[in-house]
Amino acid sequence: MSALVHILRVMLAGNRAAFLRGAALSALVLVMGTALLGLSGWFITATAIAGLAGVGIAFDVFRPSAMIRFLALGRAAARYGERLLTHDATLAALASLRTTLLARLSSAPFLTLGRLRSGDGLNRITADVDALDALPLRVVLPVGAALTTVTLSALMIGWLVDPVTALILWAGFTLGGAAVTLHGIRAARALSERVESLAQSHRAQAIDLIAARDDLVATGRLSAALARAEEAENDRQAAALRLDRIERATGRNLSLVAGLTLAAVVWQSGALVLDAGLEPTRAAIAIFAALALNEALAPLRRLAANFGRLSMAAGRVSSLMDAGQGAWPGTAQVPETALPVRIERLTLHRPGTTLPIVSDLSLTLEGGTTTLLTAPSGQGKSTLLAAIAGLIPPATGDVILGGVTHADWPEGALRQRITLLPQRAALIAGTVAENLRLAAPDAPDAALWAALETAELAQVLRGRDGLDTRLGPRGVGLSGGESRRLALARAILTEPEVLLLDEPTEGLDGATAARVLANLRAALPAAALVIAAHRDTDQIEAHRIVTL
Repeated sequence: MSALVHILRVMLAGNRAAFLRGAALSALVLVMGTALLGLSGWFITATAIAGLAGVGIAFDVFRPSAMIRFLALGRAAARYGERLLTHDATLAALASLRTTLLARLSSAPFLTLGRLRSGDGLNRITADVDALDALPLRVVLPVGAALTTVTLSALMIGWLVDPVTALILWAGFTLGGAAVTLHGIRAARALSERVESLAQSHRAQAIDLIAARDDLVATGRLSAALARAEEAENDRQAAALRLDRIERATGRNLSLVAGLTLAAVVWQSGALVLDAGLEPTRAAIAIFAALALNEALAPLRRLAANFGRLSMAAGRVSSLMDAGQGAWPGTAQVPETALPVRIERLTLHRPGTTLPIVSDLSLTLEGGTTTLLTAPSGQGKSTLLAAIAGLIPPATGDVILGGVTHADWPEGALRQRITLLPQRAALIAGTVAENLRLAAPDAPDAALWAALETAELAQVLRGRDGLDTRLGPRGVGLSGGESRRLALARAILTEPEVLLLDEPTEGLDGATAARVLANLRAALPAAALVIAAHRDTDQIEAHRIVTL
């Protein structure tokens, strides 16, 4: 529940007025519907009594008729406004949730972001945020509007009819409706979560199937992949069918509560008419109002069916926000330079464990030098580069840049001085220029071409559409080696003082790799280069070789 409240606060931030207007109209629709049916009941009963008494010609039918028309037309207008305002507010709330989540994740730990890079992780985040649009529409607004309408109706009936009748109506619709809804939530929660998990699994399989269709056809595995995707969809449909049964059962129970409450109101009102001399017209108001309030309970069936899914989505999104809340301290004055970089007795643990992967390492990185890190795969090269970049906290020891530790550097200034090019650099769907300008938004075309020349990619792109060459998602349209060189060109555009490269020659032939590394030193003569590699290390001319 706390996660749902947390997410709701984020969604309401900046959109509170729009939601209040939508909530007011939601309640107004129900209030006007209840008033319409209550007044209609009074009018029908009053005209019948007047006719039986022979005074129908003297009965004023015009003012009640006008009020009924006003309520009917007003209810339709309020319903239209409610739909317009609540959906507009919900879309704005989702935008707030997305931007807040991305802002928090931008400062999340490096390892957390690494886990989210998988297709499953991104698919889960997208589906969770999309699911949370039901939080205001299916939870907050219906429950708030129902409670407001039932309470106002009970107060009016207590004034016009009888306090006991009002109490029966209020207790039946609030306590009875709440009991049925909570029972439905308990019955559907686990199944609702399972339906959501199966839906996300099927979505991920469908995306993978489309993305890898060429490889699946080439290897003869398309039929097996289709069968797995179909089986996943069948599982989802079977679970959704069971959830639908629970939802319909909850709706039936809500209707039963409304019917029993109506019967109790009829019994109490009839007794008052017979025993206490209550005017039948007033009794009709209570009976018809109880009949109208069935509309207030109807949306609660969907709340029962969706609550488990919403709770699961809210819990995951809230955890991601909490993971990204740690602001970079950065209180020191920005030094003129990040060089030299001194690594002092540094110990790093394997992610998620207390096992050391780098132990008691001391090293100094000077400007204009190239340091080569060598080790077999999985022995800490990437972890050490991330620690030098300030993305992973050390277990013990320090990394000191320009006389200031990572923790005291303002993050923005640190990112301007240090650039890390990981093994899996991200490219976006768009032009080559758009990919490069992620690092330098104001860079002129000449600077982009210079970076591409350094990365030995300019000639390849001149044979296509140059900087306007369009790439698909994740850089589709370039080979693996070309993608790495484009990412390297983007890193060069930041003009860092410290450039950390993780397997930069992977996917390149020996001659191309040698030219790229030579060009790199010429383009950044004063920078400290740290290159991690586990093979082809003879291509790298280094001032120092550190073996982990």
